[in-house]
Amino acid sequence: MPTEEDVEAVCGKFRGIQGHHNSCYLDVTLFSMFTYTAVFDSLLFRPKNKNDIDDYEEVQRVLKEEIVNPLRKNLYVSADHVMKLRKLLDKLSSVSGLTCEEKDPEEFLNSLLAQILKAEPFLKLNSGQEAFHYQLFVEKDAGLSLPTVQQLFEQSFLTSNIKLKEVPSCLIIHMPRFGKDYKMYPRILPSQLLDVTDIIEGCEYHTYGNFISYFSKHTCNF
Repeated sequence: MPTEEDVEAVCGKFRGIQGHHNSCYLDVTLFSMFTYTAVFDSLLFRPKNKNDIDDYEEVQRVLKEEIVNPLRKNLYVSADHVMKLRKLLDKLSSVSGLTCEEKDPEEFLNSLLAQILKAEPFLKLNSGQEAFHYQLFVEKDAGLSLPTVQQLFEQSFLTSNIKLKEVPSCLIIHMPRFGKDYKMYPRILPSQLLDVTDIIEGCEYHTYGNFISYFSKHTCNF
């Protein structure tokens, strides 16, 4: 878990990932994935195989050398480095407009993880489906003014009557919102640890720390 000192170290001028041309959705996602955790590092080192695209190694190189390395070494990545990745994603995936338009984090994740790097899905549901992230679907509780991630997480899984088949290496959660204009709750209180006891099929007590949640255009690592 990042400490208060860790957070202060990445605040201020020439810290974090520099924004440029509606890049906030991508900047905060990359920051969350690689600044404080190594859980996604396998993406940087998987060797190319016969099923990968021709530019697989170039995307991997740009991600590792232009973004992750300077982020961890200097706590800062300039926009020109990020633009190299954005141009590759825009050219190589089915998601267009990644160099200039507003996008949702899941569009970026689908482009990078599913289409280009062909990563193994993080989540395996007992319904047989696999996914890189889970979107919370809940009914709004008028009496709940400041819900926690834990509350919404449990409500969504229990209402949907599904479970995870196994404990995932990481858990990316999409907060309840629809499009760019409607947010079910104006604020959601982050939960630094998730109790997933009732969500994992046949699992005993387990708390979860490697998860990312995003709400609207913002991604936060807890």
